[in-house]
Amino acid sequence: MKKLEYRNLIIAMIACSFLLSACSKPSETTKARKKVSSDQESSSTVEEEEDEKEEKGEEGEGEEKDPSDHTLDVSDPDSSSSDTSASSDTDGAKNTSNTPIVVSGSPIELGAANISNGGFATGDSLFSYYVTHPEKNQCAIVRENHATGQTDELYRTSPKTNPVLDCLNLEGDFLFFRENLTDPGQFALTKLDLTTGESERLTGGVIGKVLVYKHNLYFSKDGSLIRTDLNGENELEIFVPETSTIIPNVNFCIANDRVYFVDPANFANGGIFFGSIAYTDINARMTTVLDDGSGVEASSEDLFYTDGEFLYFYGSPKDGEMGYYRCDMEGGSLELINKAAPYSRNFSEEASYIANDYELYLDKDGNGFNLFYTGNMDQGRICIVGNEIYFMETDATKYDSGTVTKRIHTDNAKEEILN
Repeated sequence: MKKLEYRNLIIAMIACSFLLSACSKPSETTKARKKVSSDQESSSTVEEEEDEKEEKGEEGEGEEKDPSDHTLDVSDPDSSSSDTSASSDTDGAKNTSNTPIVVSGSPIELGAANISNGGFATGDSLFSYYVTHPEKNQCAIVRENHATGQTDELYRTSPKTNPVLDCLNLEGDFLFFRENLTDPGQFALTKLDLTTGESERLTGGVIGKVLVYKHNLYFSKDGSLIRTDLNGENELEIFVPETSTIIPNVNFCIANDRVYFVDPANFANGGIFFGSIAYTDINARMTTVLDDGSGVEASSEDLFYTDGEFLYFYGSPKDGEMGYYRCDMEGGSLELINKAAPYSRNFSEEASYIANDYELYLDKDGNGFNLFYTGNMDQGRICIVGNEIYFMETDATKYDSGTVTKRIHTDNAKEEILN
């Protein structure tokens, strides 16, 4: 009997010892709950910091935010709060705080003649977008982050002979551009969603210049000037020239709710159409021909653009000499500004630019043009994005791809090869 009592006492003491040990050590469940709580606090702090940044404004002090700005919320609505997997943002990086990713910024100064120069570069306050040549038979569109310098390829053409990507127009979270097809002279007008990376062909045909103005697309297609919405729908014919056996390009520009265009009525030697300059309102309600009595005709293939005060074009008055001219928005004050072979011209608020195949001149103060850069520039075509000047060089002996895109800055002519 005593032995049994002694054994029971020992068993009780052992059980008490295990109980005390369990009470003094935190359970794994308790540790896991503390870790989740800590992670949630950290994530909340990051979100609060980002919210404070957004309230202070990323575009600069005193600058009004553009109403077309958009953000992408990359959080997965179907995921539970305990899911620790990260969502991918549009740059391929990981967004661990589920903070909205900004994909478009406020507008910046672009060259007034960018599209007339090919439109192979554009941008906003956050990113630059430009065409590169990764392979000899392919072009691509690259996005570059101004703050970090990170570059991402957004779009690449299929392999083809002499690939073309141009007429880049940035509108909110979408990029519109023109791409040549395998059939000669045929192009596609494409819309790229910058939040998803998905592209959509809006239309195809003999497409010339493409412009976005007040949330509508304007482009020359199969010899006519067309307006559609940003989805390529609700088509309106702005101008239809008289029929021709050769499909002409309708050269145009837009300012102050007027669409200025060249009526390609006369076909000249060399395959270039010339004609009078006219304008209509953006709803094509009435067409007015600009005529100061000099019988000016402009080219439907060369530079044709406006700064909102003057029209710039290549052409001539009746019985006059060919060259670059300008006139006011009603057709008056006609002035010959360059008699030489067609130069490329462009300008922004910072400066005016003249370029040929080998030289770039700047006029920053209105006192005349000074030589700023010497190098190889295809047809002297330049695109201005903020304080950056983009151009292309073609030389199969120097570059495997045959053509490269280059960039210099308005305060530094040191060139940078972008592909």
